Amino acid sequence: MEIIKKAEELITEPSFEPSSESVLYLTDYSGMTAYDCEFVAVAQTLEIPLLTYDRRLVKAFPQTALPVARWLAG
Repeated sequence: MEIIKKAEELITEPSFEPSSESVLYLTDYSGMTAYDCEFVAVAQTLEIPLLTYDRRLVKAFPQTALPVARWLAG
């Protein structure tokens, strides 16, 4: 159990929660759900692409959302 606990401590990433204001702004801007926009807000804040299979998300956020197939083709 000690080894498992130590391993979990080593691989556990810090969590990040976007602000409600940014999520609501993105929701209003795009018409996408708040659930989807939470992921967009995190990706934008961390300045990383959001890999997704959701075509509507890619269309609404082309600067942030990246189709998985395009990323794999890389």
